Amino acid sequence: MSDLPSTTEVLIIGGGVMGVSTAYHLALRGVKDIVLLERGPFFGQGATGKCAGGIRHQFATEVNIRLSLASLKMLSNFEAETGQAIDLRWCGYLFLLTREEDVAAFHRNVALQRSLGVMTEWLTGDEARRRIPLIHALSVRTRKPYVVLRKNYKPYMGETVQAETLSITTGAPQTLHLDEKDHDLVKEKRVVLVDDVISTGSTLQGMRLVLQKAGARVVAESAIFTEGERAQWENIVALGHLPVFTG
Repeated sequence: MSDLPSTTEVLIIGGGVMGVSTAYHLALRGVKDIVLLERGPFFGQGATGKCAGGIRHQFATEVNIRLSLASLKMLSNFEAETGQAIDLRWCGYLFLLTREEDVAAFHRNVALQRSLGVMTEWLTGDEARRRIPLIHALSVRTRKPYVVLRKNYKPYMGETVQAETLSITTGAPQTLHLDEKDHDLVKEKRVVLVDDVISTGSTLQGMRLVLQKAGARVVAESAIFTEGERAQWENIVALGHLPVFTG
């Protein structure tokens, strides 16, 4: 204790993430006389060291949502700003509701989140099952990361790499987006494209264009099913083929 100064402009008690972050941001703003006190022998041994490490926007209060917007922006630039890698993985955050009485509260939360620029999606059980299992299972089995191309732009995605295609459902143009945070994951990498059902090939072509613009090299293309003329998709690795009946 003899090494501590007798006076300081700012005294912060607690060397967890909140205390250290406060000291860091004060220093960025030019404050030079800062003392941080921690009762343990090392920093981060309290709640910080016991947290799961998940990050999300989906909170129920405005202040926490705004804090998450600022925090996730910093985390995405953390290594560039500090030189310290944190193994950040943008894998998404999913709440599963199993009680009917929780639905109304979560609907209110989603409305609040969207009003603040967080475009939370509300998925039914069938939608969640369709969108999540295959790509996650492939990632687990191959021990390779994956990225998701979005059909709707969201503000947190930053400057996306994009390409326009046609929706097979509506026949209208739609744009595929690669999140800015995912650029480095695919740049100069060998990638495999994965679709659910390839019918006209419009979405597949859009995926190719996005990855080409992002500097990736597409080495294979795959799907759960192809449909239509089988010969058209002979280079697609698929679990099966669906004929299309007309008339």
